[in-house]
Amino acid sequence: MAIGTGGTVTLSAGSLPSNFCHTSWQTTLNNFVSSTNVSFSNGALFTAGASVPSSADQNKLWCKLDGSDNVLGWYWYDGDSWEAMPVPVMTALPDPGATAGAYGDADNHVTVTVGADGYVTAIAEVTPTAIESDGLAKAWVNFTGTNGAAVNSYNCSVTRNSVGQYTITTSGTTFSAAPAVVCSHSGFDHGTGATSSFTVSPAVRISASLSGTNGVATLTVERASWDGEDATDGDENWDAAYDDTNISVVFFGN
Repeated sequence: MAIGTGGTVTLSAGSLPSNFCHTSWQTTLNNFVSSTNVSFSNGALFTAGASVPSSADQNKLWCKLDGSDNVLGWYWYDGDSWEAMPVPVMTALPDPGATAGAYGDADNHVTVTVGADGYVTAIAEVTPTAIESDGLAKAWVNFTGTNGAAVNSYNCSVTRNSVGQYTITTSGTTFSAAPAVVCSHSGFDHGTGATSSFTVSPAVRISASLSGTNGVATLTVERASWDGEDATDGDENWDAAYDDTNISVVFFGN
């Protein structure tokens, strides 16, 4: 409801005493004024001052002043205390440059432009450059090698096919081509011979493919296993062995 700033002042005549007697013009004027009733309607009443208004003025707006009569702001009584009222001049505010609604989703970021006065002047949705160039990961998982149980994952599941061999399939992510897959693992203990120990870097063979719109990564964790010295030529024999280890996999692509 709008608050009027004008209002109507109504004067209504009262009654002079029955024994009223004119003695002087000033006395008669004083009697007329004291017998006149005044009412105010259709306007805003307020009180102004540095002191907190009395309870009788709690139904009015309070223009709070400092000790030098400078205006500190407008206040209203909410039933418990006097609360400050922000009074912006709407025509002086900048165009917000935005309409009501939800902005941003899984594929779009929101950019906001803020003016020098701290108000939003524009808002828009943009597609991140990283998505346009397929630079963001679309699925990932960290899983336990002994059973394929995911510790942390996003948009993919794990199947342990056998010792050291796994299939990771993305879900909820659309690929139009076989994804790029990056893999790392925690490693495992290396075998120790009777008289010598050998340290060989373990490797993971990764095969990436496309199944419908889902990316598929087939992993095989291999390590070189020392199989002793060859009896014929004396060379050291190494066999490929499979082993379980904790693995992290990340999918990229479009």
